[in-house]
Order: sequence, then C-alpha cells, then structure tokens
Amino acid sequence: MIFVGAVLREWFSSCRIAFGILVVVFAIEKFDFIARFAIDYDLDLGGFVVLFLSNLPSIMDLIIPIATVIALYLSLLNIRERREFVILAAAGVGARPFLIIAGIIASLALLTSILISGFVKPAANYAFRQQYERSLSSIASNGPADGRFLETGDTVVHVSTSSPSEERKLSIFGFVGPKLDYVYLSDCARLRMEGKLLYSDTCAARIFHFKPASESAAEAIEPPPVSSECPTCNDERARLNIVRIEGGRTAKAFDLKSLFKTIDRNRVDELSIIELLAVKDGTFVSPDNARRAVKDLLLATTNLLAIACGLVAVALTTARTRFVALPLAIAGLMGTLVAVGSGALIPAITTPFGAAAVVVTGMVASAGVLVAVSIALRELLTAPRMGRA
Repeated sequence: MIFVGAVLREWFSSCRIAFGILVVVFAIEKFDFIARFAIDYDLDLGGFVVLFLSNLPSIMDLIIPIATVIALYLSLLNIRERREFVILAAAGVGARPFLIIAGIIASLALLTSILISGFVKPAANYAFRQQYERSLSSIASNGPADGRFLETGDTVVHVSTSSPSEERKLSIFGFVGPKLDYVYLSDCARLRMEGKLLYSDTCAARIFHFKPASESAAEAIEPPPVSSECPTCNDERARLNIVRIEGGRTAKAFDLKSLFKTIDRNRVDELSIIELLAVKDGTFVSPDNARRAVKDLLLATTNLLAIACGLVAVALTTARTRFVALPLAIAGLMGTLVAVGSGALIPAITTPFGAAAVVVTGMVASAGVLVAVSIALRELLTAPRMGRA
C-alpha cells in the first residue's frame, strides 16, 4: 500500500498540472469573447469575473479524461523506467498493483466528472445566465454609458450618454434600402426592458418622414443652386417632400436580439443530474432530459477508458515510439469522447430501468476493458523499455 500511495501522489501531482494547463488553454480561448462582451455591455470587474469563471466548467467534464490519461502516462512511465515495477514483479506481486492503482484513479476521476457535469456545470450555467441578464437589463434600461449607434435591420438607433435625470436623447434613422426614410428624434427618452423587447418611452418626439418626389416632377424641374439660407426647403424646387409630425408621449419597441449581441443558452443546461432524471408515475418526466443525464454519466465512464488508454500508451512506449504513443492515446480517447458526447450511441429512454441498463452496460464494458488491459500488458508495463539497443 505504501507503493500504491506513492504512485497515487505522483499521479495526482501530474494530474493537477495537466488539468490546470488545459483549463488555462480553454480560458485563453474564451477570454477574448468574454472581454468583448464586457466592453459592449459596460461590465464592471465583478461582472466580468463572474461571466469568465462561470464559463469555465462548460468544458471541464471533457478535460478530466484527457488530464487523467496524460498524468497516468507520465507517472507510470517514470516509475517503470526507475525499475520499481521490476522490483515488485521479483517479489511475486503480479498484476495486483496495476489493478489497485487503476481502480482508485478510475473511481476518483469518475466521481469528479459526475460532480462537475451533474452539479457544478449546471450551477455555473445558472450563474452565467443571471449575470448576463443583469448586464443586459442594465444596458437596456440605462443605455450605453458613452452613447452608441445600434443597428437593427434597416434601422439605426443612437442613444446619447446618460444624464442624472435618466432622460436621454434618442435618434432613430429608418432606411429603405440605401435611402433615408424617416428620422425620429426625442430629447426625453427613457429606456426599459420587458421580456425580450426594449421600449423607449418619450415625453415628446419629432418625426420627419421623407417622401420621394414623383418622377415627373423630377424631370420637369431644373436643379436650382442651393440657397445658403435654406439648404433643404420643403418645396418642389428642393425636390424634398418632408412630412413633419410633432408627437406627445410615445413608445417604440425594439427586439433586444437585434440591438445587442445576445447569448442563447438552453435552460435545460441549468438542471442538475437529479432534476434531469425526475420521475413521475414510473417514467421520466422528460425523456430528452433523461437522455442528457445518461449521456453525462456515460461521459464520466470514459475515464475508465482513459486509464486503459494511458496503460496502453505506457506499454507501447519505447525509445522509438516515445513521441507518438501518448498523442495516439489522446487521439483515441478524444474520438471516444466525441462519439459518446454526440449521443448517437444512446437509445431512446423512457424509464429508470432503461437508463440504469444503459449506464451499467457502459460502465461494465469500460471496466472490463480496463481490467483486460491491466492484465494483458503487465509484462510490458513492468520492464523498462526506453533504453537504446
């Protein structure tokens, strides 16, 4: 047991480093997206941190098997090359240490993966959505702090900087193709959000609607020189036909998705694995949700296959194959993760018995592969193979 404890400590140290590096790589990839979002929504540092950290668990259940196989490969390869397994084999221990080490690591990785995918990730998705909705509500109600042009379809909206009275200058420019159709102006607009719509309530508004001149009028009238006193007179000689409307209290609605960069997330992602497996009258409340839960559990069982891949990579590592054994093992593991994560291998599930049968079958098959690999490759895992001939 002293030897097993030493191996587990070495594996855990390597696993922390591999897991941390993979998370940092993912965090760097997501940083630009979250940073741009924070700038667009005028987020403070606290809001940025919440969005950034709550986005990280979305990939952790896939990182755990990869970190497991990398850490297992590095730790077992070092122990093998130090001839510690040879000493155990000379003492007649057999394959028992490999099975114990593989079993403990598999249990730790399996439980950690279920904890993250079943509970941590839903909680993080909920925190992300809450912070996102607060940010969206704030910018929708208060408007951009520095004033901004916003585009939606054939309409361009400009909201001025905020004022102590919360009333803002609002300008709306409507286009028909490349031509300006109308201008909507107000000096006393208040913004509010209801559902997925942004409303601008104004105490007064001025609307200028530009009607195109008729073709006959355009042909009959020669273009006059522009007067400095009246550059856009409302008459035929100016070829402008402007309808002016003075309005009182008005309200105009905009679709938030068209004005602001929005993030669509499924509320089902916020349900824990227990909520996904809710049962009523002997059947699942939502077969689709139950299928998602089964998929998460099967993804957790791929940690058993990750350990098997790590053992195969160690057994096949020699002086000639030391640069390809681990990448090939990771590639095979990632192919398995993609196949399981796609859900194509999971049948339709309506009852708890069916879900349990699928999960147990996947777990038994993975455990069988792990035990078979540990026993079959014991000799290759024992003797050092990195020495040059």
